[in-house]
Amino acid sequence: KIVTPIIVVAPSTYTYDGNAKEPDVTVRDGQTTIPASEYTVSYSNNINANKPGKEPMVTITDKDGGNYTVNGNQTFTINKHAGYVTLSANKGILAVDKSTTFTVKSHHGGDLNVSSNATSYATASLSGTTVTVNSKALGSATITVNCAATDNYEAASATYTMYVETPLSAVSGASYVGYCISTSGFVFSSADKCKTAGQTPIAMIAYMGSAGSADASSNTYKGLALALNDLNDINSYTASICATSGSCGMTRTTDLATARSLKNGINCTTAYLSNKNGHNHTNGSVGGRPTVAYNLVQWRKNYSRPSGTSDWFLPTIGQYEMMYKALQKKAGKTQYNFTWGTANSGMQSNVWQSILTNAGGTTFRNGCTITSTEYGDGTMWCNHNTTGCASNGGKTGTWYCRFVFAF
Repeated sequence: KIVTPIIVVAPSTYTYDGNAKEPDVTVRDGQTTIPASEYTVSYSNNINANKPGKEPMVTITDKDGGNYTVNGNQTFTINKHAGYVTLSANKGILAVDKSTTFTVKSHHGGDLNVSSNATSYATASLSGTTVTVNSKALGSATITVNCAATDNYEAASATYTMYVETPLSAVSGASYVGYCISTSGFVFSSADKCKTAGQTPIAMIAYMGSAGSADASSNTYKGLALALNDLNDINSYTASICATSGSCGMTRTTDLATARSLKNGINCTTAYLSNKNGHNHTNGSVGGRPTVAYNLVQWRKNYSRPSGTSDWFLPTIGQYEMMYKALQKKAGKTQYNFTWGTANSGMQSNVWQSILTNAGGTTFRNGCTITSTEYGDGTMWCNHNTTGCASNGGKTGTWYCRFVFAF
């Protein structure tokens, strides 16, 4: 019987993977299935994705003898595989008028091209598989790398986000107080923006002034950066200054006006860490708890800071006042000086706590924060976060502590 067969292939659709496709074949005469012994099956164009005139095809050829004479063919589909490209990085950060590069890997050999969606902020060019991004102005741009389709792969693209931000070295003026600083040395108006740019928040700008105003150790330092956490956040305990009575090598005064004028936290901290007068600060403990000095040494090891800045140090009471007043101003509040032992709600840390929180910091705790200014043989200057005043406290007491660096 000579028939015009119905040829059914299953599956009828594939995706290219480089392997030959040989779908199952059923041949029918109307509703009657013709036995496979009546014909042979061959395949053609069955490796690559469909192209006009070269569609994947099943061909049925009649075998001599038997009850049927059947010949015919049926196309099926091999779709292109999804194309894909990978980038060596998916985001980056630059100051204005700088450049960086990343590399592209095309997994299917398509032609590459690159574009920026915001050329006023950053431009991009391609050489081989290397993309060069040039920063133009503060902002962000999406760099898109396109890979053209090939015979067997669809077109593909990947994106890289370029953030053009202000480096810490370029900040100037009180408007930057409250900004978050990243470990790589860029500043952001919030911790969220810092993280979005792929950066790690490390500190908040707490004071900005003229060159040399931040610390007496340098005529260039113009700002103070406050750590986002205190020791209690990290170690779950407060710390003491020293177990031994007598001078710890830091500047000493009992006069409030003199104490407020001291801006030499770096030198005081250096003296403290040098174990002056035989005191065992850096390896010592008080009441079974490591000293502030010991913790500062560990802090310096564990918490990086931008290049061009001082090391972490313990600020003086005068430097705390500088930071408090700068933050009061940022918060739109009246600026106050520290007073001795008298509560002043305007100097409480909660006046500007939301600024620190926005920068990624934790709350100043209820209690006292120790400084690097000595009051007497067994006492230090401290500031009361909850009452907003300055007073003294015992060196063997347990205190909250928050470090800073100068820039």
